[in-house]
Amino acid sequence: MPSSFFLSVCLIVCSFHLWAVKGDDCNFPFTYTSGSNTITVASYSAVQNCFAAVPFSSTFRDETVAVLYQLFNLYSFTDMVSNSGEPWNLQVDVWAELNRINTTAYPSDYAMVADIQTFFNKLYDAHTQYYAPPPYAGWTLIRPFINSTSMR
Repeated sequence: MPSSFFLSVCLIVCSFHLWAVKGDDCNFPFTYTSGSNTITVASYSAVQNCFAAVPFSSTFRDETVAVLYQLFNLYSFTDMVSNSGEPWNLQVDVWAELNRINTTAYPSDYAMVADIQTFFNKLYDAHTQYYAPPPYAGWTLIRPFINSTSMR
């Protein structure tokens, strides 16, 4: 059984399994299973390579954007976020962003997911969030040091 120190030093922990991708980009060398829990450990660059290997699907993009169009038809603040004025100064054209996403051919599936997240983040609305689907949301970055401050 690996020590807790070893696990805390590892960069990335995953509890989700990736779907089929090109080559062996998502075959990571260390997997620890305890009961029904599986933890996969990989470097940050290995995970980036894995995510980049998941092929882009225009069908998935079209279906996702169709749902987003329906969602934003119900969003009460599309006019406000297009030009909010002081103090927030938001200038997000929701329909132009959705049209741009809907016509972009992304290099990978993850690039599309990241672009949708960036679009939602521009709204600065805690009630309107886009969470990456599994397996992208199932990763945790663990740093090999503790960020803390002590006052004496």
